Amino acid sequence: MTNKDSYHHGYLKQTMIEEGIKYINRHGIENMSLRKLASICNVSHAAPYKHFKDKDDFINQIIMYIVDKFMDTLTAIVRKYEGTHEIMTELGVGYVDFFARNPNYFFIIFSENQVNFEFILSENEESFSSFPPYQVFRESAVKFMKLAGIPSEENTNQIIFMWALVQGLASIFTLKGMQYNEQQKASIRRILGIKTYFTDNGNQ
Repeated sequence: MTNKDSYHHGYLKQTMIEEGIKYINRHGIENMSLRKLASICNVSHAAPYKHFKDKDDFINQIIMYIVDKFMDTLTAIVRKYEGTHEIMTELGVGYVDFFARNPNYFFIIFSENQVNFEFILSENEESFSSFPPYQVFRESAVKFMKLAGIPSEENTNQIIFMWALVQGLASIFTLKGMQYNEQQKASIRRILGIKTYFTDNGNQ
């Protein structure tokens, strides 16, 4: 299907978002404009305004687009593995895999300072973030640790450990020139042997 065919079938908005993500990854948000977007997509300068009010709205919709796709990935894993000892390993693999396959998404979310994560450690050392994927990750981790018999006072430390581990791996596999394939994915699953970590540290 050509670009024009795609546009006629209602995919112009998605195409503009994906092309915008690529452009921002190469040139930065400050250099993005709806006029440039129209040129990149080979449409009239008025076309983007049928879908986005202005540049800020376009950026916000890019963020929502990425977060929604990321949430779909994580919630599908939760539905499949909830209540099992494998859930955090599989969530971690899914987390890294999503960004390794879409490195431009990682750049937009974590490098352009467009997302307010509101990460908070409260006085009782509970963690909170308004970032929906973190909420899914945290809630799953709490249930997992209860299932695994991990003392509740260890929750925050272990959640931050697990999140830092998957976030770090994701940042590695989104580096320019980094190769990613099914073999690498299998290696990530071995690294994220969360149950082994707990066992080795006398917590299970």
